[in-house]
Amino acid sequence: MLRCAFQIFFPACNPPFVLVRLLASLAILTLTVIQCYETRSAVLVMDLLTAGKLLGLLVIIVGGATYVGLGNADNLDAFMVGSSSEVKLCRGYMRT
Repeated sequence: MLRCAFQIFFPACNPPFVLVRLLASLAILTLTVIQCYETRSAVLVMDLLTAGKLLGLLVIIVGGATYVGLGNADNLDAFMVGSSSEVKLCRGYMRT
């Protein structure tokens, strides 16, 4: 994920490995300092990070369901082509 954050500054190539490691170390150090300093602050930070993860998942799920709901399900028609006969039972179940 950190590589994606640096992609803005390095559009033609991968960002330097040392820079990505440095930012990751800084993030871990920051969370460790917050955890050691005050427990309430640590709980708040962890709750905010968890809420951000859940919000991202919700956006992906709702966006995907909306996309399929609008009739853009062409890729789902042939996703089981060439599969074994045991899986075709699942395919028949999904079409109902």
